[in-house]
Amino acid sequence: MKDLINLVVLIVLVYLFYKWVSFIFRSFFRKEIILEDHRGLLYKNGKYEKTLEPGAHWINPNRHTLTRVDIRPRAIQIPGQEILCADNVGIKISITGRIKITDPHMAFHSDTDWFWTSYARIQVAAREVAGSMTLEQLLTERDKMSPQILEKSIPLCKELGSELMELNIRDIMLPNELKLAYTQVLKARKEGEAALEKARGESAALRNLANAAKVMEENPTLLQLRALHAMQEVKGGTIVLGLPEVTKTQPKQ
Repeated sequence: MKDLINLVVLIVLVYLFYKWVSFIFRSFFRKEIILEDHRGLLYKNGKYEKTLEPGAHWINPNRHTLTRVDIRPRAIQIPGQEILCADNVGIKISITGRIKITDPHMAFHSDTDWFWTSYARIQVAAREVAGSMTLEQLLTERDKMSPQILEKSIPLCKELGSELMELNIRDIMLPNELKLAYTQVLKARKEGEAALEKARGESAALRNLANAAKVMEENPTLLQLRALHAMQEVKGGTIVLGLPEVTKTQPKQ
């Protein structure tokens, strides 16, 4: 019986010791979970120590602070901004893209707001590219503009610890008077193309008629056959044929 009591006391003491150690440990350490699409910036006494990868980490809350950073791609939209192209015509260009953090430490320590600074640098790159192109080039070579802006913006964003994944020109907006002028130009161009096509058709028809006349002149029988074919197509009508003049003959004396 005494041995049983001693065993129970021992178990209680071990349990109490475990709880005390757990209490002491939790007083100095705290478990933090970093999600897969996040990173953690760990600071010790206010100074950056390291970047925590996804998983479970024990930190000392009395000495450490943790800042979670979302590294998922983020949409960036630049609404219509006034840009002066190479021929001094003012237009508005809107841009859309996707950007994400690749270096959390650089993104949070190189600038107070990495996203806004990236936004501003993309705007500057767009102005530089648009300023080197004429209005005609902007409208006809729109697909070439996005890669040029992207190429200029990537190194600027990389300095902020971010990666510009894609960039596209959404809209190119012209002033109202310029829209009207371009509409009139396109209308005149289409009318000119239609007139040219009509003239080509008339010219081809005249050539065909001339060729047909030449063939019939050389082969009168074809004209007669064509006349007979036309007679067959007429239904319920009256056909008048021109007969050759009859030569009058003098009666014999």
